[in-house]
Amino acid sequence: MVAILLETNGADPQDLQQRWNHLQFNLFSILNCSAVLVFGTTLSWIILVSAATSASW
Repeated sequence: MVAILLETNGADPQDLQQRWNHLQFNLFSILNCSAVLVFGTTLSWIILVSAATSASW
C-alpha cells in the first residue's frame, strides 16, 4: 500500500488517468473471462449429465 502511494505521489494527472483506464480494462477482462468460464463449465455439465441420463434409459 505504501509503495502504491509513493509511486502515485509523483505522477501527473495524465499518468493517473492512464493507470485508471488500465485497471478498468483489467477488471473488465477478468469479469468476462470468469463469466465465460462459468458459462462454459455449466454448459458442459448440462451436456454431460444429459448424455449420461439418456444413455441409462
